Amino acid sequence: MVITLKQELIMSNFKTIDGHDANVHIAYGDCITIQFIANVIIHDLYIHHCKQNNNAIVCSSPSYYGCKTLVDDDGISVEF
Repeated sequence: MVITLKQELIMSNFKTIDGHDANVHIAYGDCITIQFIANVIIHDLYIHHCKQNNNAIVCSSPSYYGCKTLVDDDGISVEF
């Protein structure tokens, strides 16, 4: 199964993405950002051929706007 994201997937706390026994590829589109969160599990996914995105202002809750960093082409952007 190939999943092509039309927009970047910005994860939140306490999430699991599990591709166990499904041969899941996230490819040929936007990818995943893990920024300022905790307790995330990503298991058995193939992430490749992602396109690079620019910096942006994003809304992570109704009362908070923040800056999203540049996502390079390795598939996952991680910030602590």
